Formats: sequence, structure tokens, C-alpha cells
Amino acid sequence: MQLRNHIFLYFLFLHFILIVSTQKSDPIRAGGKNFSVIPSNGTQRNVCESLFGVGQESLSAIASPNYPQLYPPNQDCVRVIQASPGYDIVVKFNFFFQVEGAYGVKSGKIEYDELCPNDFVEFRDGRYGFSRLIGRFCGNEIPREEIRAITGFLWIRFHSDEFLQYKGFHASYEMVRASVQRPLDGVNECHFEVHNALDGWIDSQAVQHVRQGAGELECVWRVEIPRNLSISLFFIDFDLAHPNHCEDNFVEVFAGTTGTPIRRFCGLSASNIFSSSSVLFLRLRLASARLLKETRVRALFSSYKNDKNCSLLGMFSCGDGKCIPRSLICNNNHNCPYAFDETQCRGIASPALTALLSSGYFPLIMLIVLVFISVVSLYIWSFHSYLCNLCGTKNKMQRLHEAPEQNGKLKKETSLIT
Repeated sequence: MQLRNHIFLYFLFLHFILIVSTQKSDPIRAGGKNFSVIPSNGTQRNVCESLFGVGQESLSAIASPNYPQLYPPNQDCVRVIQASPGYDIVVKFNFFFQVEGAYGVKSGKIEYDELCPNDFVEFRDGRYGFSRLIGRFCGNEIPREEIRAITGFLWIRFHSDEFLQYKGFHASYEMVRASVQRPLDGVNECHFEVHNALDGWIDSQAVQHVRQGAGELECVWRVEIPRNLSISLFFIDFDLAHPNHCEDNFVEVFAGTTGTPIRRFCGLSASNIFSSSSVLFLRLRLASARLLKETRVRALFSSYKNDKNCSLLGMFSCGDGKCIPRSLICNNNHNCPYAFDETQCRGIASPALTALLSSGYFPLIMLIVLVFISVVSLYIWSFHSYLCNLCGTKNKMQRLHEAPEQNGKLKKETSLIT
């Protein structure tokens, strides 16, 4: 009876573990704003699409989100326009301009803060959010400054905070033939693009075409993976020519767009990054191209997804709530934070066994095996005890059965002696 109770309790515990472990948990979703370049949901795309001319009279139009209605709060929309070779991009505002500004009183008159810390529309001469600033505008007056991009790219950003909303703006752009040759500002630039790769390398040694000694150096790597995944970045080598001198050399990492960096490194080391976006930018800036010889930055970018039940997604579990595509297992790259995807492959010849070990249910399987071994061990121990007790009872009965015969023989021998 006691054995049955033990077995029942073990299987009841096992049933509870199965129920808890098979419940699919919701993915961990990072907070923050979405960006229109790679929108993460349809709502954000619909809000920002007026910045791209969608719903306007022309695709060359640029309008605030939700135009002609009030623009919504907490928006961060980015658009990049590229000109044809030999052309500049010129923007002109139409009709009206009404964007919340910061207010102050000077000489008895309310004036707008030119820094525009609340809501604003921003233009930069280049393809990135760190390119040369043309202007940042807010307030109730149409900007009078000329907005002209001469590098062949115009970077536009509209930002709104959570407070007041206004009608926004409407503008249009046109490409005009460049009146002068595009100036060389002494900066050597290089750009690298990676599309739809699940992992790969960013390496400063890929920069081979830089002129020796002349001007600054700025190189940007843009990495884009499938939209249902996020990008992680693991720095393998990080050696700057002048560490801890940020004005001489630094690395910045951006997620989604290049509006604001999520990390900046200019010291002796760089930590790993787990972005919630499927687009990532890495910017390497050197005060002189000569410093490239003494600089080595090498990082592995990888695809991942936050989820506790990786096997339900058909992915490999890194053991820390992060899942990676199975195609990244045993590829000689450490795609998991603790290289779990590579260490399991050593000495394993069977693909079936590799698949079993990479399963998200492997810990559960091990638990079931341990419980089963415990139950079997308990059963064997109980059965052995039962056999021992049975043997002891049999021996006792045999001794009791032999006792009268021995007593009879003893009495008979005693009578003969007397």
C-alpha cells in the first residue's frame, strides 16, 4: 500500500511539471518607439506614411504624421531621400507650419526656443542621423532658411513628445541640378550593407580603399535581417588607436534608425548588445585615417528572438530565454551568449542526437528520465524489502515447525536416560 502511494505521488508531480512546462509564454517585448524605416507594426506605418508622401497629392510631398489632422503624440518617423547623380535636394514648406516649440519670454515677447526640445522636424545633409545638420524647426512660422542637401542624400526626422499636438506641416521637395561640384569636406566615407543574413561579421579590416593620412574616416555598416527577428552584436576584437579619447576615435551602435545611438564605445572594451530591432547600424569614426592601422574592430552580428519555449518556434534554445535559428548551430560562430550552440557539437556525430540536445524540451526530458529512474529505484527497493521480509517469515515458520519435533526428541532422550 505504501509503495502505491509513493508511485501515485511521483506521477502526480510529473503531471504537474508537464502542464507547467508546455504552457507557451509570451515573448519578451522591448519597450520604446517604433520607426518608420523598418516599421514593426502596421499602425506605425500608417501614422508615418504621410512623411513619405503617401495619401498626398504627390510622392514628392513631405507631411507630418496624420496630416491634415493633428499629429499624434510619441512619434519618431524617419525618411531618407536619395538624389540622382549631379543633383541636389531642395525642400520648400507650403501653406502653414505649426509644430510645438519650447517657450520663453524675452523683452516682454514670447519667443520659440531654436533648439526645439519638444516636437520638431529635422533635416540633415546625408543618409544618417549624424550627418551634417541643416536645420531643426518648430513653432508657428514657416522656416525661411534654405533647406538644400548637396551630398546626394537628405535625412528627415519628425519627432513628437507625449504632450501637446498641432496641425504640423506640409512641404515638397525637388531635385535641382547641382550648381557647384559637391565639396570634399576632408572626411573619407565608406558604407557597407548586409541584407537578409542570419549572421555575419563586421570588420574594420574591410576598409581598404581609404586614402592614407588625409582627413577623417567615417565608416558605417548597415545590417538588416528578417523582420520577425532581432539583432544581437558580439564584439570579438575591440582595439582603438587612442582608447579613452573619444574625440579621436569611437564606435556607435544604432537600432532601427540613426537618430540616437543605443551605445557608444571609446574605451578599452565594448560590451555585447541585444537590440529589439531587425535593422542595426555600426558607425566607426576616426579623427585621422592614419589611425586605421592601429585600430581593429571585429564583431559578430546574429539573429535571435526572445521566447522561453524555443522548440515551439522551431528554434534552438540558448538557455537564457533567447532563441536562435537552427541553421546557426555548429557553424563555428558563437551565436549564443555563452557559446552553447557550439559547445554541444563537440564529439556528437549523430544529427538526431544534436537535434535532441538543441531542443527546448531537453531539460524536461531529463527531468522525466530522473523521475522515472527514481520511481523504478523505489519499486526495486520496495520489492527487495518485500522479498527479504518474505524470506524472514518463511524461516521463522520453519523454525517454529521444527521446534516441537526437537522438543519431542529431547523428552524421549531424557526418559531413556532416567
